[in-house]
Amino acid sequence: MENENSEHLFISFLKSLFKKPFIHPRFLPQDISDYLSLSEIESIPKILNDYREQYHCYFAVAARVDGDGSKKGTIEIPGLREG
Repeated sequence: MENENSEHLFISFLKSLFKKPFIHPRFLPQDISDYLSLSEIESIPKILNDYREQYHCYFAVAARVDGDGSKKGTIEIPGLREG
């Protein structure tokens, strides 16, 4: 599904939600994890399509710095951001 700018709606959603360096998708039940920079965001629909038959995908709610998955690496929680 695409918007009037030929951008996948899920990409538009992620771009509006995440403004900081890294997005953290996780694929369960194997707990495959990766960190994608915002410059790689266009690859997400293909990644989801590739894994859709084997895994459930979840996106972490916090933006990360340099792929640091610890609490210290959290630089923003977009769902709690003001304005």
